[in-house]
Amino acid sequence: MSEKCPICGKKTKGVFGVAEPSEEMLKEARALGFSVPEGVCYNCTWASIEQEKHNSGEQEKAEINKLAEKMTILAQRVEISTFPPVSANFINKGIVSTQAAIGTGPIMTITSAFADAFGEESNAYGEKIRIGFGLCETRLKLRAIEAGGNSVAGLQVTYTELTSGHGMILVCMTGTAILDNAMPDISAVYMALKNKKESMLAIFAAK
Repeated sequence: MSEKCPICGKKTKGVFGVAEPSEEMLKEARALGFSVPEGVCYNCTWASIEQEKHNSGEQEKAEINKLAEKMTILAQRVEISTFPPVSANFINKGIVSTQAAIGTGPIMTITSAFADAFGEESNAYGEKIRIGFGLCETRLKLRAIEAGGNSVAGLQVTYTELTSGHGMILVCMTGTAILDNAMPDISAVYMALKNKKESMLAIFAAK
């Protein structure tokens, strides 16, 4: 048996040798799915375990992000209308609503006021509002699916200034989630993705 660590080359035997990994460390390594080669020192074993944890965490994060992306893509199939349902073949799933607070910032507010003085629209200000609208729209679609629907009818949108003169705008959307039987029911697929994502998040947080 070699008396030197095969990774760092330090002596592992004798009075002046570096410590060997404990049984607990070896168990942790096996739990992570790899075995520690014979003769590897404590420090190199610890570094290998930490690297494996990091790699495992990055893989889990990537998988969670993929699930979130699939959920968002699925949500885009939800149709939103300001009108009542056209077809009578639907099931009312209840009211759904969401909000998005957008900070415009003092400089953008001044820019907007300057542009308005000349009868022009502030592109930066308008872009912030469009971002808030987009966030609300996506969230509302997700709420509709979670309620068991596949579309939203009777959409109402409101814009409110949260802090006078401090550039905070609240975008609110409200509608009725409905299950239109003429359209595919995507709620089961969505909820399966959501449950898997939440399960992975719980496992990741417990580590």
